Amino acid sequence: MHNKNILIGLVLLTVSVVSIVVAVSFFQALKKAELEFNQKKAVLVKDNLDLKDRLNSIQDLVTQKTEAVVEMEDQKRTLEQELSILKQEHEALIASSSKEIDLLKKRSLTLRKRISALENSSIVQALKDALDKENNENIRMVLDDSLRKIELIKEGKAVNLEPIVVKDDNALQSALSDQENAQKKGEVLSLDKKSSLVVINLGRKEGVKEGDRLRIFKDADQIAGGEVISVRYRISAAVIDDIRYKSTIDDIKEGYEATLTVK
Repeated sequence: MHNKNILIGLVLLTVSVVSIVVAVSFFQALKKAELEFNQKKAVLVKDNLDLKDRLNSIQDLVTQKTEAVVEMEDQKRTLEQELSILKQEHEALIASSSKEIDLLKKRSLTLRKRISALENSSIVQALKDALDKENNENIRMVLDDSLRKIELIKEGKAVNLEPIVVKDDNALQSALSDQENAQKKGEVLSLDKKSSLVVINLGRKEGVKEGDRLRIFKDADQIAGGEVISVRYRISAAVIDDIRYKSTIDDIKEGYEATLTVK
């Protein structure tokens, strides 16, 4: 009986030790699992933060691109409005050109009569004779200027001949500088060959006025001239009344240089 109790005690002791060992092992396994879980949780938290940062960056980029698209759409609408205004001005110029050309032709007939009388006048002949005989450069320039004004009258522009005054070199240089500053350069936008009407990209914005003289260049050579008959904000229309030697109306092309002498 005594041995039986000892055996039972040993069995219970063994079971207890085994239970304790199993419990310790299980506890260690739980600790290890908890540690791994915490590590994985930390990685997931870090990945989640990284994803949030990337998402915020993407949202900021989308916002910037959206604002850029809105700005581009606004610019597009503005450009479309400006293009529409230019088209309307161009159409208005073409529509009103016929009446203005008829009036210009009537003025031209009157001017031709005045030119004929002017060519037969004594002052013109006296100027030509003086120009042929005069050797002084300053006086020759003054005489040339007077004859040039007469040529402007022939082209359809009334000019009052000023008294002949000999200027010194400084005055002449100042006058030439003022004349150069009055030049405005643009280009031909369109041409109506039937009515000899040309539209250029200079208008009231550049100081153009009706009656200003226009010169058209092919490369560096002037091939035609005309007079402005209608002005809008950014474009003007002129009638070609001067075709240079060996040139025709067909030689004028879109994009050619158009120079205006602004009063």
